[in-house]
Amino acid sequence: MAFEFSLGPPSPGANISKTYESNFRPNHGAVADMLSISIDSLSITGIDEKGSNLIVDLNLRTRWTDPRLANAVNKATTFSRNFPDIWLPDVFILESSDQLIGKSLLIKPEGEVVLTERLFKNCN
Repeated sequence: MAFEFSLGPPSPGANISKTYESNFRPNHGAVADMLSISIDSLSITGIDEKGSNLIVDLNLRTRWTDPRLANAVNKATTFSRNFPDIWLPDVFILESSDQLIGKSLLIKPEGEVVLTERLFKNCN
């Protein structure tokens, strides 16, 4: 999946149930939610051997299924701004600081969600 930013009109909205609780993970109170996480390194923009620092331009992609979102969209829908108010996992890389360049959210009709974040990471 390519990562792109849209400056055009906002994506069509998702039909999120009024009873959807965005403060709770999909399987709250039951089994753990399975997340698939991938990191695509786009480039290494700086190396400081003496200070043990590495600056990387990367895509952090997190994928999970939220059954509460099944049928919230009729077809795979990408949001590049004006995200619907849904649960998003808090994924981060320890001992680093980052600058968010942009992010997109893909929701599929069966409830699969893909969050892609483009970041500059300063790793120590």
